[in-house]
Amino acid sequence: MKDQDNNMKPYFYEKCPVIRALDILGGKWRLAIIWELSRYDSMRYNELKRHLCGITNIMLTRSLQALEQHDLITRKEICQIPPHVEYSITKRCEALLPALEIINEWGKLPDWLLPSILEYSLPPRVIAHKIYNHPYEASLNPE
Repeated sequence: MKDQDNNMKPYFYEKCPVIRALDILGGKWRLAIIWELSRYDSMRYNELKRHLCGITNIMLTRSLQALEQHDLITRKEICQIPPHVEYSITKRCEALLPALEIINEWGKLPDWLLPSILEYSLPPRVIAHKIYNHPYEASLNPE
């Protein structure tokens, strides 16, 4: 069954980039890790762990390894006394930050406001601009 899943990935990636993106970013902690790392130039492992309430050492380690494997974060070993490791986001990851900013603002909205937003039936970039004053104004005028 595992081989069949691996053979299907290229097909789904080609047909739906959202599936590819969710495969890379999915999971409970990966976006939260990226969000925390984006707020600082770099963070040590334990500092990052303190910012992510409830994450276990194993889950943090696995998530960091997966994000590093996809070139979304860098791991830098600092050879000092004591030696330590620092993590930071890459340029590739910086491209995700506008989307995460929209998700962050959406997460701040009260529940009572969400249905009225959906009634607009507008494209997400228009809603983002109208509600959050997000800098997608140029994309609203397709001239």
